[in-house]
Amino acid sequence: MPTPSNPTDVERLGHRYQVRLYDDRSARTLVASRVQSFQPSIQQQTEVYYELGSVDPTGAASESPEFRIQLEELVHDVTLDLILAGKAANATTWNLMDFIHDGKLTAYLLERDNSGNVKGELEFSSCVLSEVGYRWQMGQPISAAYTLMGRLGKHWTPGNEPHGSWGAQDTTSPGGIRVKDARLFLGGTTTGYRIYRLQSFSLRTQFPATPIREIGSRALVGWVVEPPRTTLDLDLLAADAQPDDMFFDNYNSPSTTYYDYVNPQTLTAAAIRIYDPDDDEAATVLRSWSIQNLTMQTGAPITAQVRGVATKRYSFLLAKATTANTGGVTGFDGDIV
Repeated sequence: MPTPSNPTDVERLGHRYQVRLYDDRSARTLVASRVQSFQPSIQQQTEVYYELGSVDPTGAASESPEFRIQLEELVHDVTLDLILAGKAANATTWNLMDFIHDGKLTAYLLERDNSGNVKGELEFSSCVLSEVGYRWQMGQPISAAYTLMGRLGKHWTPGNEPHGSWGAQDTTSPGGIRVKDARLFLGGTTTGYRIYRLQSFSLRTQFPATPIREIGSRALVGWVVEPPRTTLDLDLLAADAQPDDMFFDNYNSPSTTYYDYVNPQTLTAAAIRIYDPDDDEAATVLRSWSIQNLTMQTGAPITAQVRGVATKRYSFLLAKATTANTGGVTGFDGDIV
């Protein structure tokens, strides 16, 4: 084992690192833009052993390590989703089932010193996507968070990096998009189904991933990924009878007597649209999602408190996919088609 030496750099800031993603299905490499954080971790199940007749530990042994990579970006275009879905460069749509594979992704983090010289690269290969989440929050830019699970990991030394030079990042898309240029539609996908007074909402999909090991191999064999589980959570200000008039059965319809909390409705269609912040309000859709068959999981119909605004909170599960082999969610470059 080499002895440590005093580093040349005092410290490195985040702009000294660059993220790349490679997809084996499309044979495409993406130099990721608008990345806010990249955090890999090594998860190794280590057990310390003891023996009768001694108070001291006798040694330890470990299982094959798992590699978890968490990546967060500011939503600006669809290129990262298309890479993760294995789509070609000219693709304009994808769905949740496109994210499921047997380990076709490789994540890289290129590093350089404070003089701008490339000084190494981290590589995590045979990755699967285990979670993706999009977040809309008042006062914050729209963000997306991804979790990859990898089979192999390594840190390349200077001069041996798979990518020896800095890549070109996106200079044309928005730097970030605030939530004032996004709208949520529940019960339908057209303008009449827009939800008002929203303060935050999130769309999250989990792909349960199971590591596969075998006797005689120090590395994982790979990962198997199960069908997705999608949730939609939203917080909004109380105003009139909404959204109860959309979420629950109207007793004695059309002459409303009450909205029945015992009988929540299934929202057969929903949509999210992000609009171009450089155009007129809600004039041009940059990207969108179509969501099918949401059913309520939990709800807080009202939270009223002294010296505070009254709020509502609801959480939905995607219960059924109307369109086969999509997982119930389809993404679009531009508006829904």
